[in-house]
Amino acid sequence: MKYKVLENIGKFLFDSIYQTGINKKIAVILGEQALDLKILLTNPYITKIDILEYFEYCILQEAQSDFEIDEGFMGQYDIYPLDVLSKSLFENDPKPSYASEYIGIIGECFLGNLIDFTCKDEKRSLSCSFDSPFEAWKYFKEIFFYQYQNYLYDNSKKEEYSKILWSNFKDWNSWDIGVSLTKKGSKYLEEILEPRFYNKYKDLSVEIDDNGNIIRWIGEINR
Repeated sequence: MKYKVLENIGKFLFDSIYQTGINKKIAVILGEQALDLKILLTNPYITKIDILEYFEYCILQEAQSDFEIDEGFMGQYDIYPLDVLSKSLFENDPKPSYASEYIGIIGECFLGNLIDFTCKDEKRSLSCSFDSPFEAWKYFKEIFFYQYQNYLYDNSKKEEYSKILWSNFKDWNSWDIGVSLTKKGSKYLEEILEPRFYNKYKDLSVEIDDNGNIIRWIGEINR
């Protein structure tokens, strides 16, 4: 059966694959984590620039829903699957990886004032809590994305009555930190990125058999 890569402006890639349920059979073959990315990478004409743009698109799409960071950036179909969090996944490995590229694009979106982060008991967002956006991102990235130690993800160790603050990172948990799209980010997503992304993939489809095997790609990527 043939599936369009992108059905409409503002949609996620491979929506029809999930709607029909064939994604479950594809996942048996390719693995469930980061499934969209794995499917996309089977296209022989996909480049690194395409992957980085795909990350940007997903990040801004998720951020507009004002999710907690684990729901927005670490769901089971994201490049950072929540169910396999480990130190080896998050450390700053010198070897190139899609995970490190993903963090890099999150950083670009933050530094470009397209997204911002909130903390449960803080009155100010991350971008307004440090002397500069660069200082804020460096602090947040190195602790939240690269370490995951101390009390992170272990609510039983959280000190009673302690507040969740940017400065009190030992009590951070993913459900206490939110991500949202800024006004600038919303304008960029709606007026520039979504139309460009749709035009790029509107003529591309993928043929998948009933067992979840990717047979061939049909059409082209409009560059």
